[in-house]
Amino acid sequence: MNNVIDKNFIDCKAAFLLSQWKVQPRYTPASPPAEKPSENPRAGSMHRSDTIRNSDTANDSLKGFLMAAYHNEYRLSLTPICIAAGLPAGTGSRIAEECVKRNLIKIIQVPFGRGRPKYPVLLPDGYALLGVQPKTPLGRGAGYEHTLYQHLIAKHLKELKPTIELNRNDKFIDVGIETNEGLICIEIAMTAVHEKINIEKNITLAKAKAVIVACLNEKVLTDVREIITQLPEEYQMKTKTILIPELLKAKPDEIITNQTKLGL
Repeated sequence: MNNVIDKNFIDCKAAFLLSQWKVQPRYTPASPPAEKPSENPRAGSMHRSDTIRNSDTANDSLKGFLMAAYHNEYRLSLTPICIAAGLPAGTGSRIAEECVKRNLIKIIQVPFGRGRPKYPVLLPDGYALLGVQPKTPLGRGAGYEHTLYQHLIAKHLKELKPTIELNRNDKFIDVGIETNEGLICIEIAMTAVHEKINIEKNITLAKAKAVIVACLNEKVLTDVREIITQLPEEYQMKTKTILIPELLKAKPDEIITNQTKLGL
């Protein structure tokens, strides 16, 4: 039969019809978002919280160290202060270094004593951070090192009941010791510049029985001894010199009963 549609005709017709069709997608899938370090918002929150807690802990440790230093200024060296603050030695040392960088404390290392101990003392920014006033004011015109030696000497001679910045007739004495025989004045010489005036005023104004000039080093000792030789004989007889570390080794009763151990 001539009107029979064969398979070839059908395939050609289907191909023609399909070529006219265009596929229009209903939607275009969005690209997946870039992967974040943490897809869990709670995990990110926990990370920030940990950072805040660590920061708070570090700040608390720093303030704890400063408070321990504040209560023990000029009395305890760095290691005991770290112990008082409840800090391991390594952690305490790192915090002390951070405090120095931030101008919160000054570290004074004395050139004598076992291990050459370091003493932290607070600076104005350290007091401000703690919200406290200086507990140990500096002596009249004195620096931090001078004040430290005043306290170390007073601590060493505590059984003699010494007084730092003792005032006698408007003469302030670095460390004054009152005895039955009279007043012993200890002056701390970081340099020899003011020692002539100090010696004269201790004898004339404070009515000192004896003046001991504790010198920072050999050079200061030599300079002070030269000054003493230029004073009246009465002043020379009442004035003795010694190095600070030697004074800190002397027995307290020797200061009172046997001052000949201190040389001119």
